[in-house]
Amino acid sequence: MTKHHVKLRKKDREYLEALVARGKLSAKVFKRATGLLELERGKTLQAVAETLGVSSVTVAAWRALPREVYGSWQTGDDRFAEWKRAGVFEQIWARCLHLYDGKHGIAWEWQAAEGTFVRAPTGGKRRRAQSDHRAKPGYKDHLLVDGRGVPLSVVSTAANVNDGPMLSLVLNSLPIARPQPNRRHPHPLCLDAAFDTAQARAVVWVER
Repeated sequence: MTKHHVKLRKKDREYLEALVARGKLSAKVFKRATGLLELERGKTLQAVAETLGVSSVTVAAWRALPREVYGSWQTGDDRFAEWKRAGVFEQIWARCLHLYDGKHGIAWEWQAAEGTFVRAPTGGKRRRAQSDHRAKPGYKDHLLVDGRGVPLSVVSTAANVNDGPMLSLVLNSLPIARPQPNRRHPHPLCLDAAFDTAQARAVVWVER
């Protein structure tokens, strides 16, 4: 198997080794630090992924940013976490939807909701709802799209969470304001059999 060697600067290596030696790290930070150190020592992506219980795609992403453009991987990770906490990505999404609405108009008159199971590339860690002992590898995206298929809302959960109980959250997680439907301008919602529950029907009755 081809080895994907990583060359760390002395300062970065010492920083990572100090993180690992500290012993009190979140699972995410520990895996990233250990993964990069193991890659520099000559292990393959697959070997590191199997050791840490993650996919090789995840390991490869840690070292994908060109240092000469974006700086060290740690800087990129810090900025990503900072922007995520600040809601930057939701703001970008909202801005894109406003531009789309201004140019084409969001097709509120016909929407659809669906759940999409995303399998972990190499199995990965099994995720489950706290109330359910069964687990599946990967996760699930619960989506709401307009009449042209443009995503309006997405909620990610454990892989085995049913679609029906998530409907209210999906309908109320839009990054922009949804106009109030009325008799002249209703918001028909296309749903499959996964939403054929009393709870989902009650949500549709309230939100329609």
